[in-house]
Amino acid sequence: MQAPLYNENTNEPFDSAEDKPVECPPGLFDKINLTVKLGKELKHTRKLLFLFTSLLLLAIIGITFSLAMFTKQLRDPRTNYVLSGSIISKDNESFIIQTSDGLTRTIFYSNTMDVKRVAPANMDELGVGKTVIVNSRKALNGSLRAQSIQVWPAGTK
Repeated sequence: MQAPLYNENTNEPFDSAEDKPVECPPGLFDKINLTVKLGKELKHTRKLLFLFTSLLLLAIIGITFSLAMFTKQLRDPRTNYVLSGSIISKDNESFIIQTSDGLTRTIFYSNTMDVKRVAPANMDELGVGKTVIVNSRKALNGSLRAQSIQVWPAGTK
């Protein structure tokens, strides 16, 4: 026969098997603590994953919006361009300038435009070899329409 078990708090024997303390297998509390710890880590990981996914979604939306705006600006006929270079060809409605990096651009103009330099100028002063700065807008067909033209003194680059 087994010796009776005593209640640690009252120092009296237990009356029935239901009153007896349950003996836990060795390492059970370690397993419970590990499970609680893993649960907390999983909850933290889920929060981080949600935060990361939210930020990624915001970044994708932001990039999409930025690309749409950039594309719209490129296609916008009101986009201004400032070009400088030497005139290499001219006729009654356009001239071609060559920029310092070697690119050539055709600029369309009207005879009623203001042409400026340090002193007032006119369209007759536009000519091959002249250095100009042109502020222009892109037209719907992709051509550049002059908004203002500045003629620079000879030898200006």
